[in-house]
Amino acid sequence: MQYFKKTMEYLFVLEKGKRFLTIFLLFLPVGFVAAFAAPNAVVFKWLSNFTVGDTDFWHAWCLNGNLNRDVTLGGLCVAVVFIMFFFSVISTVVARSMRVGVFKLSGIFREFNENFFPVMAATLMYGAITIVIKALMTALFVMFQTFEDVVVAALFSCVVGILSFFLLCFMATIGVLYLPFMVFNGLRSFHAFTASASKITGKLQVKMFFAVTLPVLVCVGTGVAVGAARNVIASVVVETVTYTLIFTYIVTLTFVSYYEILGLKREDYPREYFYYKPKRRS
Repeated sequence: MQYFKKTMEYLFVLEKGKRFLTIFLLFLPVGFVAAFAAPNAVVFKWLSNFTVGDTDFWHAWCLNGNLNRDVTLGGLCVAVVFIMFFFSVISTVVARSMRVGVFKLSGIFREFNENFFPVMAATLMYGAITIVIKALMTALFVMFQTFEDVVVAALFSCVVGILSFFLLCFMATIGVLYLPFMVFNGLRSFHAFTASASKITGKLQVKMFFAVTLPVLVCVGTGVAVGAARNVIASVVVETVTYTLIFTYIVTLTFVSYYEILGLKREDYPREYFYYKPKRRS
């Protein structure tokens, strides 16, 4: 839990939560759009109304029609633009705070320019990875639709859905240093990803996998559970918050991990802050 704790420290301890509040508010538009583009709440409806016999690829892609095609496609297009814009701004602010010790938002459009191309490369790469994993998952869903037993088909679909989630988290794990390597070291996209994957190995890979997966799993699980309420407004509100928390956590984790793994000195610790205070002897 080392990297999780360090990320929480950056967000909530240093400057008494100012950093978390700033990053969270900046990511709210992205979280709001993501709640429409990829709602987790529909998973509950998909499971509760699961049927077999539909073999259309797009129908399976939309979880047996529980996703609205136009809202999803429109939301994804807007989400990509928002992610590139706001991730550029926030990655600039977070990176500078660790490099020079100043957490300050000088201006949204001014901060946007500095890391736009690294963020654009990261967005396109992980977008492509997500689409490939989603396509493979959907192809298996189509195959399971040919089963006569709806319980067996639903069980196999759930297993594949869970494995796809963990595979996506694994790709995020080995690429956790991908963006910082481009931002700080100026590496190109492919070299940055391979450099990140070469660092995240062995026991470190296991630690980082849990640091990435557990918080995301909690947020996604909350989004799925809120689907039981079958209330659109409640789902949008809750999923906006959970997606915003995920984005806030992940972008911070990437830069915190970069400094921790490479053993670099951060400049954002105030002098009066101490990691450890020995217990007083009685």
